[in-house]
Formats: sequence, structure tokens, C-alpha cells
Amino acid sequence: MPRASKLRNKRDRNGDRNDDRNGDSATIDDSREKSSRKKRIVKEPEPEPESEKDKIKENKKNTKTNVKKSENNNVQAEVDKGKNKLKDNVFISNHSIISTGDFRIITGSYERILYGIDARWIKEDNDQADKDEVKLQLEPLFIFSAHIGYIKTVAASGRYLASGSTDEIIRLYDLKRLREHGSLHHHNGSITTLCFYSTTHMLSGSEDGLVAIWRTKGWECLKSMKGHKACVNSIAVHPSGKMALSVGKDGAAIVWDLVNGRKGAVWKIRKEGEVVLWNTSGEFYAILSRNEITIYNVADAQVSQTITQKSMFLCMRYYKDDNIGEVIITGSEDKIIRAFDVNTGKCIVEFSGHKNSTGLLTFRILFCPTRLTQQQRIKSLDIIRSNRPFLSIPITLLVSISSDGIVNVWNLSSALEKIKPDKVAQINKVIASHDTANRLICVVCAEGGKSKLGEGSVQRDGGEESKDIDKDNKEDDTDDESD
Repeated sequence: MPRASKLRNKRDRNGDRNDDRNGDSATIDDSREKSSRKKRIVKEPEPEPESEKDKIKENKKNTKTNVKKSENNNVQAEVDKGKNKLKDNVFISNHSIISTGDFRIITGSYERILYGIDARWIKEDNDQADKDEVKLQLEPLFIFSAHIGYIKTVAASGRYLASGSTDEIIRLYDLKRLREHGSLHHHNGSITTLCFYSTTHMLSGSEDGLVAIWRTKGWECLKSMKGHKACVNSIAVHPSGKMALSVGKDGAAIVWDLVNGRKGAVWKIRKEGEVVLWNTSGEFYAILSRNEITIYNVADAQVSQTITQKSMFLCMRYYKDDNIGEVIITGSEDKIIRAFDVNTGKCIVEFSGHKNSTGLLTFRILFCPTRLTQQQRIKSLDIIRSNRPFLSIPITLLVSISSDGIVNVWNLSSALEKIKPDKVAQINKVIASHDTANRLICVVCAEGGKSKLGEGSVQRDGGEESKDIDKDNKEDDTDDESD
């Protein structure tokens, strides 16, 4: 073959290879361009929704509670963040306030409601009212569900309020800051009685038969004492603070040595003791049992006086008057409050002013008419001294609650002045009344005053108020020093 034709064939073969290569490269470029366009068109995947477990973990982190454990492993004091806080409600009034909350009334009910009432001395805002004429006004301060069981007992001393319930928990509240302080978990039964000694210690009793001693600084359980074989109904601390007396469903009365934290004398009484109280001097104590109140002398443990009546006793309070001496004030099933002379055992004053509230009365007639009379019982009493404006001498007030939801305030000082020989004084006028619309069980009075929130301010739910009990008590010490 000639040389020229060979060269032409070689060039043709090389050209075909180059064309194939160029075609392949073009195909690759086209595919790359298409893939790049697809990448630009495809949307970014949406983030996966959080699982329920992640949400629960996040909520636990946000609502983490601070817990203070004492040396006793059975005792746990916890502070809840943003839960069941006391809120200072704002109310509009047509009266001019003379004093900011002279005292407070706190009640517990079957509806698990802790109901706080602010009691203030006010004067009418009109020209006809006398400058020195004042009256007591009761306004709600806080209303909230405090427990998951009904509230059986409340107690207050200084800045602290304690409530006990059938849910076996003791709730603590700071009345100065108007918020929940913590809760105590120790008893294995309904909390039946709470009792403060001064502002330093508190005693608690339960259906488990235990009597526990608590120190308010740190809320440590100092001692848990076993003595009753059944429910502890009532505890009373001697005025000296060195001993206490308790009664229970087992029909026993027990003296407790509070200095050494141990059980003392034990003796059986004829009936189940429901309430026990010391007199103001600590020389006598009284035990209430249904239709009878027995007063004992501490010196010889002999019966000093016995008070009886047809209607069942439900509650009682000791009171010492400067003129007539000591009296025992009782509340009964017949919705009558009576004051008895402890020396003679005779009734000297009757208070009759509790009547059914309209709303609850209608409900009971329609749905439970057989229990109508039972809903008018006087369930609990408390006594407090009050400084009324324009008067240099304080007066003594009696606060009573009934099962129909009514809170009544009586002028006890004025009532005892009306006593006449061989005649029972009749008092049917209250100085203030409030309808809670709850079936009330217990009541306690506490000193009033401005809170740390300041006058006119409101503490809302969810505020940054969560601290553990140790931190709170450090602040309490600082506040006490400044006060």
C-alpha cells in the first residue's frame, strides 16, 4: 500500500477516537449538570419532631425541684417551683384602709382548699360616718387547692403556716412572702394535728400513731416518737416548752419529754380524747371527749372540774380574762358557741350567729336534705388580740367557722363584760362575717402586715422564686435581724 494512503487511514482512526472521547466527555458533563440541577431542586429534609421522652426530659430540667435531705432518711423536705404558690390577689374596695392587714384568718376545707382572709379595720368613705367609727372588713387574700386530700389541720406561728391533710403530707407556707415554702414527708397516715411551740419548733401527729418534733430552722425532724397504738387526735405543748400532752383513738393520754425526746407517763382515760389543751399557766389541762370536757390538775392528776352538755362538743379554746379569770370556749353540733367558767363548770355566755349561707343551703336541700342540720356545726375556733384604731387598749377577738362555710368574728372582750350573776349572756351579733362557700374543717389566725412583695404588688405564677429550704432559712435569718 502506498505510504500516503496509510497516513490517511491512521488519521481517520485517530479522528474517530477523538470523536468518541469528546462524546463521552459531553455525556459526563450533561449528567453532572443534571445532577447539580436535581440537588438545587431537592428540598432540605425537615427536622424530626421531638419524641415524648425528649419532651419529658426537657420538662424535668425546667421544673427541677431542689430537695433538702436531713440526717433522718425517712424525712424529705422538698420545695416545688411555680406550683401551688400563694398569690396576693388584688381587690377593689370602696373603703379607705386604716391599717394593712391587722391579722389573717386561714381555713382548710373538705374541698382541699386553703382559704386565706385578710382582716382590716376600715372606716366608711362618706361624710356621715364618725371619724372614730371603724369596722372590721374581711377580704380574701388567697384561695387555692393545697392538697390532694381534704385538709384536717392548720397551724401558724410567726411567718410560717403549716397544713396537714389526708394525703399524708405537711405543706409549709411563708406568710411574709406569700408563697409555698416546702413540704414534709414523714408520716404514713393522714396528718391529724399540728402544733407550734413559739417560732422555733413544731409537733405533728398522724394516724400512724407517731408524734414528730420538727425544728423550723431547716425543717429537720429532730425526733419521731411512738406511743399511741392508734391515731393521734390532738397534741398540746406545755407553756414551758419542756413537755407535751397527746390524746388518741386508743383512749390513752401520753406525756412527752420534749427535752430528751422520749415518752413519759401513759394512762388510760374513760373515753377517747379528741382535743387536749393546757391552760395559760400550765397548772391544768383539759381533755374533750364528745359530750364531756374534763379538767385535770397537774399537781395530783386529779379531776378539777367536769363540763357536760347534751350537744356534742367539737372544739374548744382556753382563754384567761383579766376580770373573770379563765374560761373554756367551745363549739358544738347545735351551732352554738359557749363560754364556761372553769371553776363552776357553768355556761356564762352563748354566741348564736351562725346561719347557713344561701348558696350552700340550696344545694343541700336539693341533693342531701338529710345532712342539712349537720352542716351547721361549729367546727373550729381561734382567739387573737387586735389593735383597733383610735383605741389604746387592744381587744380580744374570737374567730369561729362552721361546716356551711361561714367565718364569723366576735368581740370576745365585749361579750365577757356582759356577764351577769346567775344569768347566761346572749350574744347574737358578729362584728364581721365571710362566706367561703366551702365545707370548712379547721381555722387558725396569724398576725398580718405587709409582705416582701410590697404594698399593691402581685406575685404571679412561674416567677423565679424557687430555692431550697436551706437558702430560704438563711434569708429568714437575715429578715429576722432586719426586722
